[in-house]
Amino acid sequence: LPLVTSEVESRDWLKPFIDDFKIRFASLLSSAFSSFHPSLALTVVDPRLDFSEQDTKNAVANGVEARKQNGSLMTPFDLKRLESFTCNLVDLSIIRDLIPSIASAYFSEKLPVQISSGQAAILLGIGLQQKSTADLSGKLRLPLNQVDALLNKALRRIYGLLRESKQAAIERNLPVGKEVRFETHEATVDEDLNNAASEADQYMKSVLSFDKVGHFAIRAEDGELDGALNGSQLPKSGMISLKSKGRPQQTETPSYKKKRKVQSKKRK
Repeated sequence: LPLVTSEVESRDWLKPFIDDFKIRFASLLSSAFSSFHPSLALTVVDPRLDFSEQDTKNAVANGVEARKQNGSLMTPFDLKRLESFTCNLVDLSIIRDLIPSIASAYFSEKLPVQISSGQAAILLGIGLQQKSTADLSGKLRLPLNQVDALLNKALRRIYGLLRESKQAAIERNLPVGKEVRFETHEATVDEDLNNAASEADQYMKSVLSFDKVGHFAIRAEDGELDGALNGSQLPKSGMISLKSKGRPQQTETPSYKKKRKVQSKKRK
């Protein structure tokens, strides 16, 4: 029975078989089909390469997880190694163990980032066929440095997706702070300052009233002050000498003396 026939309304029934064939074919690229040309293998796998920015954002929001060949998740140390390679700080041998799992996840559409067909062919050749960059340089007829550059660009995009996904996951787990509401004051800032200044003035007046600090006052006339200065300016020490006039005499007799006089008269 032909796959395309007028007797069948749609070919939706065929997609599960195609997906199963791609998965099985990709898993055998490192052994039975390792001799396939990377371009031919890429044509058979027929991966989706035209991911949009919205697809990438949705993947970041939903969370992206890349697993290694042993089934464990990539650790922060693995991502750090991948970052170092994309920044040209380490050689390919440092991340060689990560590329097969990254390539398998990408061609399974689990890492939706857009790369070119040349980058996909190199990623497939190194990650799934386990070829060296020198072998790919000869098969694709590209300079070795160009193969390295295309691989670096593809991994840089994939690393960016993994990093953003990790950051989004951390932000989702951060505690959410309570909303702070600021209430307006009844008085303005100028009014508050004026009220505070008036309160300070009233306090100083009450503290420095004459009945409380009058005994510290200097009892001297203007002439006496001029004489103490001798016509010169105030010395640097800020102090001058004046003759003491003593305390002012009390005009009224104290109450206790009055009582004593009364008692003495009675005794007489």
